[in-house]
Amino acid sequence: MSFFRPRLIALCSFFAFYLSLSYNEKKEYKLLKFKDILIVSYILAFVFIIYTFGDFSFKYREINEYGALQFTMGLGNPNAVSFYVLFACMILLINILTTKSNIQKLFDFVLIGFMAYILLLLRSRMVLLCLAIAIFALFFKKKKKANTIIAGIMMTIPIAAVPFLLYQNTKLKSLELLGKAVDTGRYEIYSEFLNELKSAPLQYIFGNFKKYAFYNLHNGPMSIIATIGIVGFILYMIFWINEIKNITKNMQSRYQTVAYVFILLFFLHSASEAMSVIGTIPYSIFILLIVKIAKGQIKMDNEIIEKPQEISNNINI
Repeated sequence: MSFFRPRLIALCSFFAFYLSLSYNEKKEYKLLKFKDILIVSYILAFVFIIYTFGDFSFKYREINEYGALQFTMGLGNPNAVSFYVLFACMILLINILTTKSNIQKLFDFVLIGFMAYILLLLRSRMVLLCLAIAIFALFFKKKKKANTIIAGIMMTIPIAAVPFLLYQNTKLKSLELLGKAVDTGRYEIYSEFLNELKSAPLQYIFGNFKKYAFYNLHNGPMSIIATIGIVGFILYMIFWINEIKNITKNMQSRYQTVAYVFILLFFLHSASEAMSVIGTIPYSIFILLIVKIAKGQIKMDNEIIEKPQEISNNINI
């Protein structure tokens, strides 16, 4: 039972994630309000601030035999915690774009400043890069050609990251960024998997679910190929290409364009972590909410949505 249970959970989470992403509800059925998501994001931001600046012993954990400490806020893996922080920042950025209150805009910017400082303490380089691009996204214009180019680049980076790290590892070993090495063990993970792939290439046409079961190999495409093979990865790419086309075709508001850029940042993030694309909870919930905002399926403030019965009453027969 201990062997099958985690694999069953991983499989169900993966398919539930992609089924939820593919569901396109009608505009008149917008049940989820952006204000509710914003409240949760404020709560997350305040919890992060309290845990960061409060005098709590659990904020750090020992990472080696020499007693070196790593800041985690007591919430687990710093890479995972950084993703939570990034989601809260994204919602605050969308609120800055949609709210009419200058005071609230200023308040949100201050909170994002605190979040950026927390990310520095967490030393998550990829998430800091994503946050910088997310802030810059507020100034993006809606251009379909640019959207297509950016999407192609973002979806290619996670694939190109593996050979880049493998061939540049000798140079990257000596480099440090934010107090830790650029290569944090991913070279060994990638090398081990690729060597296994060379020794038994046929089994990776459909993957090795028994062994990997959407295990985080610190690269989204690699984790998917390891679990459901090249066939599964091709279906994964087809799914996201269709989703992106659907989103860009129906973007009507600037906040949807910005949310769309945030989706592309999840692809960028998958170059170093797989959690954002393999359906892991709660990361998949964060991504699903951003996708629904990009699709216009979340009721924004001051947006009037007619109820289904009201719509039918207004139809002249």
